[in-house]
Amino acid sequence: MIPMVAVALVLATAGPAFARKPPKGGGGGGSSPTGYDVAYPQCGSALPSSPLFGIVGVNNGIVYSANPCLVAQYQWATTSTTTAGAKVSFYANTANPGTASTHWPSGQTINGRSCDGTLNAACSYGYGWNAAADSFTDAARAAGTTAAATSPWWLDVETANSWQSNTDLNNADIQGGLDYLASQRVPSAGIYTNRTSFQSIMGSTTSFATYPSWVPGATSLTGAQSNCSASITGGHVVYAQYPSGGFDGDYPCP
Repeated sequence: MIPMVAVALVLATAGPAFARKPPKGGGGGGSSPTGYDVAYPQCGSALPSSPLFGIVGVNNGIVYSANPCLVAQYQWATTSTTTAGAKVSFYANTANPGTASTHWPSGQTINGRSCDGTLNAACSYGYGWNAAADSFTDAARAAGTTAAATSPWWLDVETANSWQSNTDLNNADIQGGLDYLASQRVPSAGIYTNRTSFQSIMGSTTSFATYPSWVPGATSLTGAQSNCSASITGGHVVYAQYPSGGFDGDYPCP
């Protein structure tokens, strides 16, 4: 994992990349009334049968790392039963480790922003853009370019990864990731975060209120339904996450 840079909080309620293992034996029978998100912690585990929809983590917990089970988990997500929305979505980890990262850009002009390799907004934007590009490439390799480009995407913004204390730099980084996905003409790109992460990483910005929101933190289906009106970024809440049978269930908000 990338060393912590400035924000060193670990969420009590972790996001879709958290390492909760499902029970051995895995999914049950029949069509599920809910969707699920899965990622590298579920590698090798039986997943819920006939999910309503599937959200698949592209990374192995951190940016610039591929989920080793991405192919199998994507294939599982394609068995989703929904007829009212996307069967498959992808989510990518995010971070802003600064110049300590070997992936920090230098001498690049990315979407009109010139990065000189120092810790500034232009280079933070470039790092976010390049990290999203790397995740998109991983998804395209696993599922095909068409699937990667025609599926909704989410950026997982959590304090468990490395961030700067300057929230303006972090917001530039997140914007870079969203703009890269938009450049690939994905149908939608949104943000997964909880209130602790939002405040620590993104501050009080309202810049992301036009983007869809995926809200964690509920402990039950009823709580998830209530969270449909509890946007953290200000954007329309599309999914609310809650525990469901040892997995992360995701309730589709009306």
